[in-house]
Amino acid sequence: GSSGSSGGCQPSRVQAQGPGLKEAFTNKPNVFTVVTRGAGIGGLGITVEGPSESKINCRDNKDGSCSAEYIPFAPGDYDVNITYGGAHIPGSPFRVPVKDVVDPS
Repeated sequence: GSSGSSGGCQPSRVQAQGPGLKEAFTNKPNVFTVVTRGAGIGGLGITVEGPSESKINCRDNKDGSCSAEYIPFAPGDYDVNITYGGAHIPGSPFRVPVKDVVDPS
């Protein structure tokens, strides 16, 4: 055990939340927020693995949080991997079921 570590990188204190971590839809942005405030200095990494490649956009909110969105192109189960300083944060990888959007018309 290490004690009295101040400053370093603490991935266990990073929180991720948002609808895009619970369910998602194809061909539209699925949004979630990653809060790194209080977790020290580290590099945030987000990857989405699943039946298709997903385009990921991440925006720094300048308040210790980032807004991320991804657009999957095929339905199925996806894993959203969120790492901080190279280590998975609590809950990562997030298993997200992706569905096609049903057009009611």
